Amino acid sequence: MSMRPIIITLFCFLLTGCFSRYLVSDHEFEAQNHMELAAAKESSSNFQAAIKEYSIISEKYPDTRYYKTAVWRVALLNLHPNNPKMDYLDAQNWLKIYLKLPLSPEEKEIAVLYVAIIRQTNQILDEKKALLKIIEQQKKDKATLTELLKQARTKATQTKGKLKKLSTYEAEFLVLEKELSILRDKLQQMKEIDVQMHKTRKN
Repeated sequence: MSMRPIIITLFCFLLTGCFSRYLVSDHEFEAQNHMELAAAKESSSNFQAAIKEYSIISEKYPDTRYYKTAVWRVALLNLHPNNPKMDYLDAQNWLKIYLKLPLSPEEKEIAVLYVAIIRQTNQILDEKKALLKIIEQQKKDKATLTELLKQARTKATQTKGKLKKLSTYEAEFLVLEKELSILRDKLQQMKEIDVQMHKTRKN
């Protein structure tokens, strides 16, 4: 039996092993490096640095297999409860990009749920901001009215009405604070679901 076919076969295997990296584009390897760096930054809770690395992948390497994951991670890190620079608007923009990608029904459902929660959270934050302004103004009015009360007892009825109105606004503010806390808990639960899904797919 001739050894030549065997030698040729072995040589082909060697070539395949040596040159397999050239079968993958340089973009893939560069994106992979950024992905690994981003994951390391994320693990050390350096959220802004991780977001930066994931953003580089999404901006410079959209043709790689890491693109979809990078876009998703940027969105989630902007919602991370431990991120001191949490940004709902930025997260919403990244989720819009993510939803335009080819997604499984499960992935799309989770992303849509995140968008809905963010919209509701933003609405509550806007209402909270408006109430804060009203409360601050009411506090100023309260101080002014208190002084006027000392000077003119005849305005007591009007002052009581103002103070009652202030109490109503403060009660509404506390309700909004509670709703915002609930929404933050929901976001944390969604992140845990995402981590569990990732582990399940990996297994």
